[in-house]
Amino acid sequence: MTNVKIIIILGIAFLAAACSALRQEPAWIGKTWSEGNYYYFSGISSDGNSLQEAKEQAYMNAVIKAAEFVGMTINNKTTQNLNSNYDNINSQTNLSIQDTFLSQAIIKEFKYTKTNDKKFVGYALIEYKKSILEQEKNRRTDIEAQKQKKIAERKKMGVFTIISNFQNPPLLTSIKKHLQEQGYTISGGGNKIIQVSLIEQRFSISANDIHSCHINVSIEIDGEIQTINSTGYGKDKESAQADAHKRFIAALIN
Repeated sequence: MTNVKIIIILGIAFLAAACSALRQEPAWIGKTWSEGNYYYFSGISSDGNSLQEAKEQAYMNAVIKAAEFVGMTINNKTTQNLNSNYDNINSQTNLSIQDTFLSQAIIKEFKYTKTNDKKFVGYALIEYKKSILEQEKNRRTDIEAQKQKKIAERKKMGVFTIISNFQNPPLLTSIKKHLQEQGYTISGGGNKIIQVSLIEQRFSISANDIHSCHINVSIEIDGEIQTINSTGYGKDKESAQADAHKRFIAALIN
């Protein structure tokens, strides 16, 4: 009986060690390094329901690290675009989107493990040319320097008051906040005018019950006029309008 117990215990220990080996992460996970003319970034996925899902998550996790390295923020739209162009990862796949910085990522290695509940965990190692990263980093540094220069110049322009031909407190508040972030001094008693005009606003609904709101707004600041068209979508009129306003602010003067 004692021998049987020993055999069982050794068998359990062997299986545990085997499972641990199967789920062992690659040595490069969690690391970022440069080698020769390249930089390397690693990414890991959460438990995916499929191998493809684990691949996509691991890849995006690595790309986000590369983006942060150059000072880029990846939003939901960019993530969706990347995933929609993502197809059949292997060690030589070039996941390219025309004329974008993120398209330059090349997956050098991909591994995965399976959990006890049949989920997939992916590990991706991507490669970027140093020249591409440094060029993008320098470009963004220059953009930020120009932005700060504009902000400093706008702070010297005087105090502005916003005048509009419509009543929409949330939108006007967002416009005011954005302009202040861009360096404009705004007060109710300013000696200069920022004219905000709603040229058009119309609503529609699709056959699939998707509501849309289209707005056309012009903003005149110190003699310069910017006209912005924005269309938002939602499950109802209110959410579509809120989405249109959000898109408008994103496109506003910077």
